[in-house]
Amino acid sequence: MNAPRTRYPTLACALASGVLASALTPVAAAQTFLTNDIYLISPVVPDPSNGTIVNGILRITPGTWAKTLVYSDPIVNGAGAYDPARDRMVLPMLPLRLVAADGTTSTIALSWGNGPSLVAPVGDGRIYIWSPQTNDARRIIYVDNANVQHTLMNDANTAPFVPPADFLALMYDRATNSLLGGGGGAVDSFVVKMPLSPAGDRIQGAVVTATINASTSGEVVVALSRGPGGKAFVKIDDNSNDTNPRMQTIDPVTMVAQPFASSGYFGVGGEVAGVYDPFLGAAVVLDSLNDVLRTFGSGASGDGIIVTRGVSNGGASGELAQLILPRPPQLCAGDIAPPGFGNGIVDVNDLLAVITAWGNCPAPCPPTCAADVNHDCVVNVNDLLAIITSWGACP
Repeated sequence: MNAPRTRYPTLACALASGVLASALTPVAAAQTFLTNDIYLISPVVPDPSNGTIVNGILRITPGTWAKTLVYSDPIVNGAGAYDPARDRMVLPMLPLRLVAADGTTSTIALSWGNGPSLVAPVGDGRIYIWSPQTNDARRIIYVDNANVQHTLMNDANTAPFVPPADFLALMYDRATNSLLGGGGGAVDSFVVKMPLSPAGDRIQGAVVTATINASTSGEVVVALSRGPGGKAFVKIDDNSNDTNPRMQTIDPVTMVAQPFASSGYFGVGGEVAGVYDPFLGAAVVLDSLNDVLRTFGSGASGDGIIVTRGVSNGGASGELAQLILPRPPQLCAGDIAPPGFGNGIVDVNDLLAVITAWGNCPAPCPPTCAADVNHDCVVNVNDLLAIITSWGACP
C-alpha cells in the first residue's frame, strides 16, 4: 500500500431524475437486513454459489459465518453505508444507488459534476455525501428525507463548507451531532470532527482534527464506525511490517484517540476494512491478502482470530472495501427509541415504543422486533418491566 491511497470512484453513470426503480442484478432472496449480520461491500467478493469474483455486497452471518451474495453489479466500488431511515445500503455513485436486503435497487438523483466518494446516513432521512473532486472544492452535500439535495454551509452560513482534508472514511456521530472524516498521509492518520447545526444544514462550532500515530510508516484511516462506550472505532491501514495499534477508538467529544487493539504483519496494505461488532464485543477486520476475516478483542495484539475465509480475492492488497453492521447498536438494552439508534436514555419514549408495538413480532422472528427488549419474539409486560428496570441514562 502506498499511503495515502486513492479511493475515489471514476464513474460514467448518467444522471437520473427523481427516485427511479431499477432491477440491477438482485441476487438474494427477499428478506430484511439482520441486526447482527455483517455486510461486506467490495469490488472483489467471491460469489458463494460458484466462487467467481464479482463486484457486490456479501452478507456474512457471525456464528455460522455463512455467506450470501446480496447484490452484484460491475460498478460497485467498495464504499457505502447503511441507512436505517430507508432500510437500504447506500452506494456512492451517480445517481445514489439504494440496495434493499433482497438485492433490488432504487436511485436518488444528484445534481453534481462528479461522482460521490463517501456517504454518511444520519437515520432521519438525511444522507451526507462527500467528493474530493477539485471543481466541487471538496464540498459536502446532503439529501433530506424527501430526497432533495442541499449543500452543507460553513459556520457563518455564507458559503459552502470546505473540509480541511481529503477523506477515506466518513460517519455521522449522533451523540455530538457531528460528521467524522478520516484520512491520512505519508506519516500520520487523522480524524476530523465537523459539528453540525441542529437542522444539519451548516457547520456550527469549531472543526477539530485529531492526529493518530499508529506506526512509523505512512498510514490512513480506512474505516470509521460506532465503537464501544459511545466512542468511534477507527481502522487504520499502513505500510509497516510491524505489530501496530491499527485499531483505535476516539471520543467524539474530546477527540482523544486510544489504542483498541494491535495487529501483526499480514502483508503491506492488507487490512483494508474493519468494523466494531457489539454482538461479538470485538473488531472485525478484513485481511484481503490472506482472504480472511479476523477478530480482535480490546487489548489484543498479534494475529487475532481467523473466523472465516472466502471473503476476498486472496493475494491482493489495497482493495477498496467496507464492512458494515446494518443497524447501529443500542446504547443499552431498554434504549429502543428512536428505532435502531436509541438516544442514550431509557425514558417515556421507550415505554411508548413498547406499548405501540404490543403483541407478537412480525415474522420471521428471530430477528426480534425493536421493542422486544428481552428477545423472546413477543412484546408484552416483560418488556415493559425491562424498560422500567433500565430507567434513566444508559451506563
